[in-house]
Amino acid sequence: MIDYIALMNYFENHKRLKKLVLFLNRFITVAIYISYFLFLGIAYYFKSEHLLKYIFIPAIMFALVSVFRYFYNAPRPYELYDFTPIYNKKTVGKSFPSRHVFSAFIISLMMLHFNTLLGIVFLILSTILAVVRVLAGVHFIKDVIAGALISVLSFILMIIIL
Repeated sequence: MIDYIALMNYFENHKRLKKLVLFLNRFITVAIYISYFLFLGIAYYFKSEHLLKYIFIPAIMFALVSVFRYFYNAPRPYELYDFTPIYNKKTVGKSFPSRHVFSAFIISLMMLHFNTLLGIVFLILSTILAVVRVLAGVHFIKDVIAGALISVLSFILMIIIL
């Protein structure tokens, strides 16, 4: 188990590291979402036969993950252990699974399906995002692992069924 209070104290004493975690969280999140829309444009331009899959699989699964999170309503680390996370997040509950990580991985897997190198780059970024979400104190390790696994399962189902 991670000692989140010690981790937050560590970041308070190492401001550059704290800034790096904050930067990576914001940069990777924004980069993945912007890149997803650019990716859809490229898939459209090249008339990819999978364009609708690239749009609807992430959208449908995002909605299902959101509904599950709403009803499951798992607490976040900062709620259980009463600390302030690295960035000012005030969301109560809805920690499991991580939607940021789910979204990053499903987008990366769609990109992998389209172009191997592009997918690998974004899977690396998604993995870094998963680590950063835990280090920031907004998710447990199980939350980010579940988000990534749901993405992988969704992707496999897309390949097998569709």
